[in-house]
Amino acid sequence: MKVWSGLLLLCLLSVCRAAPLTCDQLLTNEYHVQDLSGRWYLHAMSIDSCVISNLMYTFIKPSVAMDISLKETPKQCEMKATFKFLSFCMNETETYLYEEGSLTRHNQNVKLLASSSTDSFVMKADSAVNAMYLLSRKTAIDAADLRQFETLATCVSVPRPQQLGSDYDFDTCKDIEQTEPSEAELTIMKERAETLVAELAKCFWNWIQSYTG
Repeated sequence: MKVWSGLLLLCLLSVCRAAPLTCDQLLTNEYHVQDLSGRWYLHAMSIDSCVISNLMYTFIKPSVAMDISLKETPKQCEMKATFKFLSFCMNETETYLYEEGSLTRHNQNVKLLASSSTDSFVMKADSAVNAMYLLSRKTAIDAADLRQFETLATCVSVPRPQQLGSDYDFDTCKDIEQTEPSEAELTIMKERAETLVAELAKCFWNWIQSYTG
């Protein structure tokens, strides 16, 4: 009896851990399309374009929510994304054809991958720019989901993921087309723009070095 009690205690202390998923398992662990409907929050992303990633992380730094709805005839998935940039919000809607485990739109294919918890999943987009996105139904991402997402990024050789904003108060948003930024917001935008220019210069220099060896 003492032996079994000891083994149980060891398991509770996380000594008996499941082996981590391999890259093959992570890349074939599909998320079920029928579970997509509802609101999701975009917590982290990885993009293999230095220019786009710096624009997102350095200047825009958005908080993003996505409202997803499915239609059976034809099989369409409508994604309405709400972006919050400082105190401004904007919306963008895109429609994809869906099948089990993937979405397609024009020449873009988006693979849906399961994460470590049932209330999160990963979108892996293969196009001119490869990108991955970690979404959750919760406004705060679980550490285990983030770690698995980082592992997945390593598996497909994309840059280390970075987390996005978490200000999901969209009710007080200002219309970016009708409202001028405040003095404080203009100052923030100027500072971010200066940093962005410096980071883009690094991107350009690294691109030159990659071709000159």
